[in-house]
Amino acid sequence: MREIGQSGNETPHSISELFFQHFEVKIPNENELIQAYGLRYKVFCKQLGYFDGDEMRIERDEFDTCAHCCIVKDKSTKKVVGFVRLVHANESLKLPFSSFLTEFPINRHDSEISRLVVCPDYRHKLMGINIYALLFNALFLAINLVAEHNRIDESFVFIEKRLARALKTFGTKLTQIAEPVKLEFKNNTSSVRALYNAELIFGERANVNFSAHFVERIREALYPEQYPFYQAKRVVSKAVHSVSSLCF
Repeated sequence: MREIGQSGNETPHSISELFFQHFEVKIPNENELIQAYGLRYKVFCKQLGYFDGDEMRIERDEFDTCAHCCIVKDKSTKKVVGFVRLVHANESLKLPFSSFLTEFPINRHDSEISRLVVCPDYRHKLMGINIYALLFNALFLAINLVAEHNRIDESFVFIEKRLARALKTFGTKLTQIAEPVKLEFKNNTSSVRALYNAELIFGERANVNFSAHFVERIREALYPEQYPFYQAKRVVSKAVHSVSSLCF
C-alpha cells in the first residue's frame, strides 16, 4: 500500500497536496459518525456479508462507545468515504477480535485497530494516483497519529495475510501472536485471519515512511487547536501568494 502512485512522477509533497485538495481527514462529529456507520453497513454487511447491520442500514457494535475514530470526507460531496477506529478494551476486558479468539487474554490497556474501510466507489486513479490506496494510507496514518496522541505505541490487528503484507509494506512492524482462524459468514464466504501485534508508526518513523508534509498536515487536521504553528504557516503562505498575484 505504500506505493501510492503508478506513474513514478509524483512526489510526496504533490501526493499530500492532491489529498487535501479533494479530501479532508478528521475526528468525526455525531452526524459524521452516523454516515460512517452507513458506509460500514454498505461494505461490511451488504457487499462482504460479514455482519447483519440493523433496520436503519447502519453497522455498529458495543465497541464504538470505547473507540477513537477517524474519517475521510470527500470535499466535493461532503460524504464520508473512509473510516477507521482504535478500540480500547471495554469493562469486560474484550476487544472486537475476542468473539473469535475467546481464550486470548486482554489487559485493560490493550487496544485494537479495526473496521478500516474505504468506499468502493473510489477505486480509480486521479492524476496517476491510486485513490483507494491514498485513502487507505491516510486513514491508517491518521489512526497511528491518534494513538500517538493518546500515548499508545502498539495495538492488535486481526486481519488476513494479504492485509498484513500490505501493512508491512506500509512500514508497520507486525508480529503474529495467535494461530490463524477461519471465519465463516452468512453469504457462504470465509476469511482466514490471524492476530498480530502492530508496532505503530509515528514520530520519526512516520516521517521515514511518508513525507513529513503529509504527516504534519494530517496531524494538524486531527488536532488543529494543538498545532496552531502549522495553521499560521499556511495563513502566511496564502497571504504571500495573494500579494504576489497582485503584482502580475
